[in-house]
Amino acid sequence: MWEGRYDEVQWHEIGQIIRLVEGSQLPAANAQLATGVNIGIAAGPAVGGLLLATLGLTATLLVDAATFVLSALLIGGVRTLSATAVSRRSEPLHTVVREGLRVARGHSVVRAVSVGFLVMVMFAALDNLAIVPLGRAELGATEVMVGLLGTAYGIGMVVGPMCLAKTGVRIRMDLVLYGALLALGAGTLVTGLSPVIAVAVAGQAMAGVGAGWHNVAADTLIQQNVPAERLGVVFGTVYMFPYAAEALAYAVGAPLLAMVGPRWVLVVSGLGVLATLGLVVPLLTRALGLRLPTSGRFAAANG
Repeated sequence: MWEGRYDEVQWHEIGQIIRLVEGSQLPAANAQLATGVNIGIAAGPAVGGLLLATLGLTATLLVDAATFVLSALLIGGVRTLSATAVSRRSEPLHTVVREGLRVARGHSVVRAVSVGFLVMVMFAALDNLAIVPLGRAELGATEVMVGLLGTAYGIGMVVGPMCLAKTGVRIRMDLVLYGALLALGAGTLVTGLSPVIAVAVAGQAMAGVGAGWHNVAADTLIQQNVPAERLGVVFGTVYMFPYAAEALAYAVGAPLLAMVGPRWVLVVSGLGVLATLGLVVPLLTRALGLRLPTSGRFAAANG
């Protein structure tokens, strides 16, 4: 269950982190940001459902609108960064997109992250189509348990970055990215093969941890390897890939679901995410100037 989580404001925030913290603190800072965002993703539907049940639709929508006003007020109180920031120019959208694609194609780390994002999300987003049918038709779960099945993924997305926030300074982000794909793929596979709803919930929590780790690792790798003045256009371009992949997954996944059922859709999703490792590991290893392990460990290569 891949969750699209970035808009223009969040891209700006991610781009500014590198100017707010020391380079060694980037993993922890990104993990803290992801934890806050993912808490909203996990808690939002539950709070919305509670408000809808108790206050009604109109009041719920008014509360929702008020949260945007509150967010604007909070952001408005943030200290403005120094004038060292690159001056903003008004450029046509096609110019910005072309520049972003040029960077993504020409920068090896950005290219590895982008390709991994595209392939991973193309498979991971299939989860969104199959979770509810799996719970209802295959596992005979109640409405409450189906809701818990969906919530478990969001909880995992909170727990994963929260753990990295405490240990991220000492962890290599390429290894976190590989672990993220492993957890996301394995969790989705466990969900599809689960005999009972409890196992499916555990699988979704594992997949959510992987998704949370992936967001932190991808953001940090880009920040660590792209000049600060180009981060905005790079992030804006890189995150076009998962959105495009998500649309493709839905187009392909709907008829696939009708043909093979939710279990096999989840199995395909999990195996596809795991197979992404075979593509991303060599690309990112070369991009970071490492060499593939020959004696059980990674070693830095000269140059």
